[in-house]
Amino acid sequence: MAGQLHGLRLSRGRVALAVVVVLLVGLNVVLLGLRHRAGGGEHARAQVLAAARAAVPAMLSYEYDDFDSYRATALAQTTGPFRRSFERTLDADVEPAATKDRLSVEVVVTSAGVVRASRDRATVLVFLTRALTKEGEEGSTPAEGSLVLDLRSVAGHWRVSALAVGADSPAE
Repeated sequence: MAGQLHGLRLSRGRVALAVVVVLLVGLNVVLLGLRHRAGGGEHARAQVLAAARAAVPAMLSYEYDDFDSYRATALAQTTGPFRRSFERTLDADVEPAATKDRLSVEVVVTSAGVVRASRDRATVLVFLTRALTKEGEEGSTPAEGSLVLDLRSVAGHWRVSALAVGADSPAE
């Protein structure tokens, strides 16, 4: 009987060791998965940041004499209800003023950072400079500002779903 108990203890010891090994292997798998996800998160942040840096000039830089081309490019950066709202603003306000006053606007992103991001949504703070030029006038009127963009991933592409001027967060 003593031999059997000794064998049972040995078996329990082996089982305990096996359980510990399995737990350690499982922990390593989980940690590797988290590390992979974190790396994927950084990749997603870089993608959304690049998309925002490209979208802002595409949406806000234009020349009055090529407004149709600008309009198509600008709208391609947007999605959802914001797209319709932005389109109405272009048609009702921006195009008439640009055409009447013969305006050209150049926007350059000077800095940007991701405020928050998930797999399919992100908020980005963008700092920019803007140069407004009237045809026939010397020089341009410079300005600096910031925007807060909400972006959504649509068919693998980040599109602007809301925009607010300054530090206000857009309401989606």
